[in-house]
Amino acid sequence: MTKVKKYNLSFENDYQYDLIGINSHHPDYRLVWNINQTFYFQLAKANGNYELFDKKGELKSFPYFYYQNEEDFLEVYLIKNKNQGKLLIPEKHQMDYFLFFCNNIVVDISESLSKLRKIDSVMIALPYKAKELESTKNIIFN
Repeated sequence: MTKVKKYNLSFENDYQYDLIGINSHHPDYRLVWNINQTFYFQLAKANGNYELFDKKGELKSFPYFYYQNEEDFLEVYLIKNKNQGKLLIPEKHQMDYFLFFCNNIVVDISESLSKLRKIDSVMIALPYKAKELESTKNIIFN
């Protein structure tokens, strides 16, 4: 009888985005307007909500704003962290919004942080490593 070999596959998430948490005392439309003015983006409110399933299998839904730069393949999402008592990233419950830079090869995050911190609507802007936050494994952008 031959011995059966078993192989274990493990997958490491390859996060294709840079992540910045933002606290703001202004409503989302005013924050977005200020971000657009500062970065020359055209963030616009998406028709639907960003939806994902949590660990318990419950569907969570969050309003978001979206911008795509076709020349640089950059996609920018501003997603509200709190909606209907649920959190997008529960580990960072103190953050109001998360700014995602997907497929980022053109935006310098440290420079972006300094620009964000100068915006009147922004009280706090902090960078996060997606690998260090457990709930980010559920956040996927197409």
